[in-house]
Amino acid sequence: MLSRMARTWLILLGAVVLGACGPKTSSTGIPVYPPKTDLAGAGHRCSSGGLCACRPLLGGDQDELQPPSPGTKRYEIRIPVTVHQVWVHVGGRGTFYKPAERGDETCVYVDLPPGELEVTYKIHEQASGVGFPAIFRIFEYGTKTHGWYEAFSVDCGTAEGVCTKGGLEDWITQTHKGGGLIDSCSSTRYKNVRWNADEWEGGRLRDLAITVTLKVYKFEPTRAPRSRCKGKGGGAEPGPSGGPEEAPAGAPPGAPTGPSPG
Repeated sequence: MLSRMARTWLILLGAVVLGACGPKTSSTGIPVYPPKTDLAGAGHRCSSGGLCACRPLLGGDQDELQPPSPGTKRYEIRIPVTVHQVWVHVGGRGTFYKPAERGDETCVYVDLPPGELEVTYKIHEQASGVGFPAIFRIFEYGTKTHGWYEAFSVDCGTAEGVCTKGGLEDWITQTHKGGGLIDSCSSTRYKNVRWNADEWEGGRLRDLAITVTLKVYKFEPTRAPRSRCKGKGGGAEPGPSGGPEEAPAGAPPGAPTGPSPG
């Protein structure tokens, strides 16, 4: 019979061996969401069951036939084609879940008031060790222009086929260059971008979670998307808090960051 101390050391040794075969955790704090949707979709593209039809990126059918209620703005959350599980959590609103078996492009539409809120995009690999590319989009709808403004995007591993920590760092660098804006004519700014990832040996990721803070301004965009806007009336616009703030084309926000601290 082994002594209690010997049994304890054997258990610890086994844990070390098993840990070497599993994923390496580069950082902690990856959120855990249940495999279900409790985020209600808005507008004519969404059914009562939570499924929404994606608008075409080009061509007709760009208008929202059921526009957002006064005091809110409509946003399209767009998950391009992927065979992996994806969750999108919208702070204060709920979570959208795309299962692995739903391989088509997937969208959900939500109405948000002015102010700041966090959105988290999480993706989990479909099979152990295969990794994944991480691609994600958020668009803002302009009720005056009937156009869609890209507000935030994730692009990691699109060329290589898999996202890695190095790819995340490259993406973060490009994100920072945007100064909080993808389309200067929109009324949404992003800031405080951070990520957490579980990495397999070899660089492929098992899980990835990216969180961004969206700042939704009160004013409505009045120029078409991608028109190289420079702000309205010299840049002074009423901000989410009701006081004077610069329009999104003004001073840059806080810089995006790397992995979130554990």
